[in-house]
Amino acid sequence: EALATLGERFLRLRPELPGHGLGLASVRAVMQLHGGSMRLEPARPGLRVALRHKLQQQGEKPIFQTGELSVDLVKRIVRLGEQEVKLSPKEYDILRILVQHAGKVLTHRQLLLAVWGPTFIEHNHYLRIYMGHLRQKLETDPTLPRYLLTETGIGYRYLPES
Repeated sequence: EALATLGERFLRLRPELPGHGLGLASVRAVMQLHGGSMRLEPARPGLRVALRHKLQQQGEKPIFQTGELSVDLVKRIVRLGEQEVKLSPKEYDILRILVQHAGKVLTHRQLLLAVWGPTFIEHNHYLRIYMGHLRQKLETDPTLPRYLLTETGIGYRYLPES
């Protein structure tokens, strides 16, 4: 019951990021505080199909494409041209959020909450490190990024090709 309440509260606060930001450690801590037990269920068959339909209902395409970059939001595959780019889970999560909000500035706090959860919202250095990794993998010249831009003192923006 406590977990359901926490999940509902989170979705009300951040409807654009369903299920993200609540790491397993956070969920366990909440359950322990309320004397509950953890019950983990296996992934349901057809989960990718359900996710694809949900994205389409929200007006989002399951594959984000701009220029050479392609991000499959269902299969979690990133490509530059025909070449698949291997990203860590955190790198992928940061990129996914940025491309889903392409052109908009996302604050350090928004990205940290969505990727690492509420206990890490003061750890801006995590983002600097992972953005550096993403630029190394995705930008032609990581020292002069064209797509993964820093908004000094605010956060980051993914600028799609015009």
